[in-house]
Formats: sequence, C-alpha cells, structure tokens
Amino acid sequence: MSARWLATVLALAVILLACTRSENEDVAVSVDGTPIPPPGSTATPDPTTAPREPAKLVQRPTETPEPDALDPDNLTGFTHPVEGACLPFTYLLMPNAPRLYRNGVHEGVDIYPGYACAHVEEGTPILAVYAGEVIRADLGYVDITPQQIEELAARTARQGYSDPETLDIYRGRQVWIDHGSGVVSRYAHLASIAEGIKVGVEVRQGQVIGGMGESGTPESYLAPGTDIHLHYEIRIGDSFLGADLPEDIVRGLYERLFRDPAAEADGRPAPVFSLYTVQAGDTVSSIAEQFRLTALLVVWNNAEIEDPATRLEEGQLLRIPGMDGIIHEVRPGETLTLIADRYGANAGAIVNFEANRLSNPDLLHVGATILVPYGRPPVPPPAPPTPTATPQATATPAPAASEDEGDDSSE
Repeated sequence: MSARWLATVLALAVILLACTRSENEDVAVSVDGTPIPPPGSTATPDPTTAPREPAKLVQRPTETPEPDALDPDNLTGFTHPVEGACLPFTYLLMPNAPRLYRNGVHEGVDIYPGYACAHVEEGTPILAVYAGEVIRADLGYVDITPQQIEELAARTARQGYSDPETLDIYRGRQVWIDHGSGVVSRYAHLASIAEGIKVGVEVRQGQVIGGMGESGTPESYLAPGTDIHLHYEIRIGDSFLGADLPEDIVRGLYERLFRDPAAEADGRPAPVFSLYTVQAGDTVSSIAEQFRLTALLVVWNNAEIEDPATRLEEGQLLRIPGMDGIIHEVRPGETLTLIADRYGANAGAIVNFEANRLSNPDLLHVGATILVPYGRPPVPPPAPPTPTATPQATATPAPAASEDEGDDSSE
C-alpha cells in the first residue's frame, strides 16, 4: 500500500468521525452565538481580528428590598411624643385652631398639663414619634431676649401676621426628624436636647430626644415656669398634617396617625373613631360591611351623608365609629347624664368605653370627642302644625229689586 493511498484513507476516517457527532450534543456558545472552545483546547485566533474574550451571561445579585416607605396620604403607626399622652381635649390646641393675635392658625399639637392625659412638667422626656434621621438639633440655642420679644411683637403688628422667621424664633429650642417620603416631625420649646442627639444621627421610634420646656415663649422671660408644654408638628412637604381641613377631620387624621394596627390585631381598645378614605366603587353599605357596622351608623356619624343611598365621592373622608354608637363633641354645660339622655344611651357605658379616657366622670373637657356606645340620634321634635286659615263669613247679597218694586209712581 502506497503512502499516498494511506493518507487518503486516514482523511476520510476523520471526516466520517466528524459527521457522526450526535445532533443532541451540547455545544457551548457565547451570548452573541460564537462557539466557545471546550476546556483544554486552544482556539486559533483569526489573523485578521484581534482575539477577544467571549461574552458571558451575568446574573445580577438579588436586590434587598427597601423598608416600607411612609404613605403621606395614610400616615399611621406613630406613637405619642410623651409617654401616656393622648390628643388634647380641646381643639384650641390642635392644628388649624385660630391664632388671632398673629392672624394665623396653629400648625401643630400642644401637650399642656391637664389637657392630654399624661402628667407633664418641665423636663418630661420627649420621644421620637417615628424612626428617622435628625436633621436639626439646636444644641447652641440662646434664650429669647426682652428686646427680641418687643421686636417680634412690633413686626407682627406691623405686618398683620407672624412670618416664618418669627414663628421659628417663638418655637425656641427644637429638634427635627426626617422620616422619609417628605414627612418630618418637629419638637419645639424644649428645655434640653438629649445626649447624642445631633444632625445626622438615626433615632428609633420612642427614643428620648429632649426634655419638655417653654423656650422661645415670651413667658419664658416674663413669667418663667407658666408656659411649660410641648408643641409638635407633623410636616408633609411644605405644609402640615390636616392643613385647612375641618376640625373633626383633623382629629380623625391624628387618631389614625397614632393608631397601631398591630395593637388592634392584638385586641387592644378600639378608637373613638377612625377615618376612612372613600375608594372608587365604594357605597355607604359596602363601607359599613367592611367595618361590621350598619349603614345607618355611617350615615348618623357623617353629616354630609343624607341616607344609605347617598353617592360618595372618591377621596372623601368619612368618620367610622370604633363601635356601634354616636360620635359626640362635648359642649359647654354638658354632663354625662345629659349626653346619655340625648342619645338614649347609658352614662356608665360612656365611661367604660376605654378610648373616651374618662377617668373622672365628673370632669368633661369642652371640645373633647367621645363615643356614646349604642347611642342613637335624638328624634327631632315634631314640626308644629301648619295653621289653617279660618274661613271668613261672606255676606249674602240681597236680591235685586224688581222694576215694579222700585217704581213709586205705580200707586
């Protein structure tokens, strides 16, 4: 056998082996379809192009989800800035209360001794209402001076209102905390700032950030010790929670702000009422069913609803009582007995409803919002009968005289 013939046989064998490769055999390719040489082999580079690494598929690492962000339109889960506190009994200490002396309105909530459930005094610990980052801490605060008091009063009188700079001075020593989503809490009139609280520090919910005082108030100089209180604000963007809303809606927003969903799930006391934002497709009956109430209870506690068939507007805010009952705002001169009688309810049930916070049944605070369990709207007195006009007697006309009777010449 000649060498040329042997070479031809070997070449044919190599070609036959290549053609018998299984169609199902895996072939490694890069993202752009270029075959990747098997391990251990050396690819011969194309002399006309520069060698390159084959492209490889890269799997991105799983991103860690960010903590739930606050919803500025539905703030909840906050805690009161003073242990054991509640919302003040009077609307004069709530947002939007008039401040006629400066032609403005109150933009926050005030906690004064005797008005917000908890015992407070100078130095009472002030707590962060929610976790966040400190963005202001007046560590170098200097007390307001008599000259400043006079100048600010004159400026307010001249302008007819207190400008933002004036208000900021009157708020005294402050701490601000950014909670994200444009929500910031402010704490004013502090007597002190807790150790370690400074700009950039992360604080947890309920952490002590300062002590209660009266810094920034004219009384702090003119009558020290007579204006001890906390003024706190919940800011949303450039405004404050509840701006320009009716008094009852504002209270509902702050009741929701301090509502603890986990606590409610554990069976803790229901609130006096909560606010519900009407969604597309909602009806009075569907909302009542959602809260396990009757449609009439929703009607009775929302003056703008005439009857269960009233059409609701998306975004409308409704007051939902914490249980079967009537929401009532205490008026001057009222007693528990009078309130109970008005709604056909029991005074003891009003006291026993824990959210009413009536530790002293003989002490009712004007402006306080309470729930009258199992109360029903008072029946309006019947309308007086419409007087009917008494028919007037009409004179019967005399019969007309005949020609004969009227003619005297006939005789």
